[in-house]
Amino acid sequence: MSRVETAYKNSRAVFIYQFSNVFLAFASKKIFVVTLGIAFLGYNAVFTNILSALNLAELGIGFAITSFLYKPLAEQDEGKVNALIYMYKKIYQVLGFIVLVIGIVASFLLPYFIKDATHSMSYLRILFYMNLAGTVSTYYLAYNRTLMIANQKNYVTARIDTVLNLTLTGLQILVMLKAPRYEWFLLLEILKNILGNVVIAVLCNREYTFLKKKPDKETVAAYKVSVTTFVKDAFCAKLGAYVFYGTDNIIISIFKGSILTGFLSNYTMVVNTVQILITQMLYSVQAVLGNYIFSVKDRDKEREMCDNYLFLNFFIGNFSMICMVFLIQPFIQLVFGKDFLLPDSTAFLLGTNLMLIIVSQMPSQLFSLYQLYRFDKLIVAISAILNIIISVALVKPLGIDGVLIGTFITSMIYIFSRIYIIWRVIFKKNSAYVYRNLFFYFMATVFTAVLAGQISRLFTNVSIPAFVLHSILIALTAVAVPAVLFAMTRAERFFIEKGIEFIHKK
Repeated sequence: MSRVETAYKNSRAVFIYQFSNVFLAFASKKIFVVTLGIAFLGYNAVFTNILSALNLAELGIGFAITSFLYKPLAEQDEGKVNALIYMYKKIYQVLGFIVLVIGIVASFLLPYFIKDATHSMSYLRILFYMNLAGTVSTYYLAYNRTLMIANQKNYVTARIDTVLNLTLTGLQILVMLKAPRYEWFLLLEILKNILGNVVIAVLCNREYTFLKKKPDKETVAAYKVSVTTFVKDAFCAKLGAYVFYGTDNIIISIFKGSILTGFLSNYTMVVNTVQILITQMLYSVQAVLGNYIFSVKDRDKEREMCDNYLFLNFFIGNFSMICMVFLIQPFIQLVFGKDFLLPDSTAFLLGTNLMLIIVSQMPSQLFSLYQLYRFDKLIVAISAILNIIISVALVKPLGIDGVLIGTFITSMIYIFSRIYIIWRVIFKKNSAYVYRNLFFYFMATVFTAVLAGQISRLFTNVSIPAFVLHSILIALTAVAVPAVLFAMTRAERFFIEKGIEFIHKK
């Protein structure tokens, strides 16, 4: 199977999972608000953001280990793969315990995070511990999932997740309708995470039988220093990324209350759904990109591929931003009601930050593939501190928008600094032309937004037929404008040629 076909197969499976998850998530959220109320919506948002700091995806350990797996998997070296998975398993056993302890300590800080609670703190701590149990459980089974993804088999994990999500989210909806208790909602959420990892672990052990063997001690020792160093560097980078994107709700809850956090959570659920859909699809591409980099061994070809990949990130990011900015307001009004609307400026900033997250996937993935985290520790630390300072300073006068502005500023620093490091350290080239490309990309987004804004003015009434037509016109604009503006560029021609080639094969 070619790299294009592999990327397509993985991306298709992830898209189907996320697409089905969208409908279930919004149906579940709507019923959650109706049956449990806005107070629990706020609690859930705060719990999620506190624990996301300790989640394996945020810690970045799996992300780091994955970068070491690409080469031995490409070379089919079972001994090295076994050694790396063994180390991964041991690291996570320790981390699982550490996360549990830190989570228990954090539970005593809940009065500072939820100042406007309408329930007792003892009850909220019980709910928090249930959320914590779901987070800790992932540390003891997730390494199997990482191996499947690194071996370009995202489609397997996505299919399992789709079936379990359809089943258990459906049960959550039934439970909330028949016996609306937040505790039952949480138990089913935890079961969803555990069952998915258990099924993947069983399949992984069947396919990779060599994992049952004891790893070679010398191979483990050979990897120990480099893996440990890289894991530390990746941890710092991911911790900084959490400060950029994961502390917004906590700051808003502390200074503005958990109720406003609950209102924002309706918007962030939309944004996060799109973000997860796209980043997981791009993460599927990362395995293919990693395989290409370790196979071609030509820096000029690698650089050209990275240029193309950056254009792909922009194209998807531009589409996501335009749709988010101009469609999220009528969507929220249709699903949750007019009383749940936030200002248009908030929608604009959420869409802008979403685009930056998507554009940042290219430098972030290259940092993992080339193991460059040691080069930007200071930049990440300064940016994280700056983000908190700006957010806290602006949250009182500007509310939610002030916090989002802090995220925007530090995201720009994050993207531009990492591109500079990659081109300087790996490609030994001046990164000025990349910045020039980014400037033209962002100007194209501005031009697209102006056209989309004129279209949106035609839709003054919010109804389902109007929303459908509005969505089609905005989506077509978001695709057509950059496609025309960059029609003669090498990057767009590359994807057109690959698309035609793939269609001919099919």
